[in-house]
Amino acid sequence: MNETPDSPCGFAKQHYLSTARWLNLWNFLLFSFGSAVVLFLVTSILLFIRATWLPGAVTTVGTIASSAGMAWVVNQQTKAAADESAAFARLNQACGQQGSPSSSAHIMSFMTSMTEQQPSVEELRKKLKKQAWQSLGFRS
Repeated sequence: MNETPDSPCGFAKQHYLSTARWLNLWNFLLFSFGSAVVLFLVTSILLFIRATWLPGAVTTVGTIASSAGMAWVVNQQTKAAADESAAFARLNQACGQQGSPSSSAHIMSFMTSMTEQQPSVEELRKKLKKQAWQSLGFRS
């Protein structure tokens, strides 16, 4: 992906893939943040049940602070989703008329070529297994 695009369509493809990548990263951060908030909340409830008030109160304050930070992450993820949709619309516009079969086929061929460049899981597993046996001195 370090290649400089040579056409508006190439630039639109690169931009779309970049925004899709950022959307995935924001989704992962949102999941991580949500998991942390749930763990803090469960921990604070358990500390209050055990009647340890000071650690429970500190954990509750941490949960409130994490929830406030999570609002910002949700906002950024929403913006990233809108950017990804806009980038896909620009990809449709740059690579053909939106809704025409030729543009859809062109975009689908691009997306499948991107996935075909990466080896399948089975090919990767075979390659790693072969390298592991070769590192032990065996030929396969």
